[in-house]
Amino acid sequence: MKRLFRKLIGAVKKRNKRGEKSIFAIFINVIKMKTKAVTVNKDILGGTPVFTGTRVPVQTLFDYLEGAYSIDDFLKSFPTVKKKLVVEVLHKAEKLVVLDESIA
Repeated sequence: MKRLFRKLIGAVKKRNKRGEKSIFAIFINVIKMKTKAVTVNKDILGGTPVFTGTRVPVQTLFDYLEGAYSIDDFLKSFPTVKKKLVVEVLHKAEKLVVLDESIA
């Protein structure tokens, strides 16, 4: 998982240097993809995308990663979020980064 995390953050940092998509833009695209790891329901935080089975916004994960915190730090801070959900979201994000890199 650390390799996946480093690859994702590395790709985002390269893009930021070139003035391209931020990690937030990647987050938005992850949310648009169908995944069981994320729930969007108007009755849960007004429709804010959250990790399934929690009230923890997915944006919080990306904020942690962008702030140079580890995935373990995030999981310790939000024990209701299961590691497999984080992994699924990061895999979706990685696919978007790889796809976008191949198009660019």
